Parts: sequence; structure tokens; C-alpha cells
Amino acid sequence: MVKKVLIVEDKLAIIDLTERIIKGLGMGLETRVATNVEKALDVLNSGDIGLMLLDYNLEIGTKKETTDLVARAAYGLEVPFIFTSDDEVVYLKLEGYGAIRHLPKPFNLDDLENEIKKFYS
Repeated sequence: MVKKVLIVEDKLAIIDLTERIIKGLGMGLETRVATNVEKALDVLNSGDIGLMLLDYNLEIGTKKETTDLVARAAYGLEVPFIFTSDDEVVYLKLEGYGAIRHLPKPFNLDDLENEIKKFYS
């Protein structure tokens, strides 16, 4: 299983915190970061991402662009993902694109840690 996690997020504080959580798991996971949809697609197309953590409510770009990213990742590249959103209804839509978990905002750090552990165990 590929041990690289793509973090798609536009807030640097959240990126830093998420990277520290992932590295702190002690599972040998590497992180890649994309702060916009275009960069995320570039990283996904590299073909070496095992899991994506997606902020559905990116402030850079639109929700439609994010949805396109999700669809491409799930259908074309088969990359499972966990996403955060302040809209729980979105999960029904994104589940069809390969979402394995929705973490409502503000998300609980323990929940994020547990979901990553569960995925990679």
C-alpha cells in the first residue's frame, strides 16, 4: 500500500497541524501538500498517493472545481479520500466519488488520527 498522503487544504495552520498528526502516528507515512485544485491534480497524477485528505470548502477555487478534483481522483486514479466540510449533505454526493469518511468542521483531531490509522492498518 502506498504510504503517501495528499493534504488538499488552503490554510497553512491546518496543513502544519495535519502534517504533525500524520508524522506523529509513527507509521512511516509521507505527506504531500496542495493548496489548490490544479496542484492537487498534478500530485494525484504522479500516481503515488495512497490517501487524500480533502478540504471540500477550499477558499481558493470553487466547490465545483473541488468536486471535479474528487471525481477525477476517485474514478480515474482510484484514490480514496477523507474530506472535511461544514455541509454534511455533501457526503452523499462524495461517497459516490470514493469518499471513505466525512469529518464535519471543525473536525476532531482524534477522529482524523483514528481514520488514518484505520485506513493504513
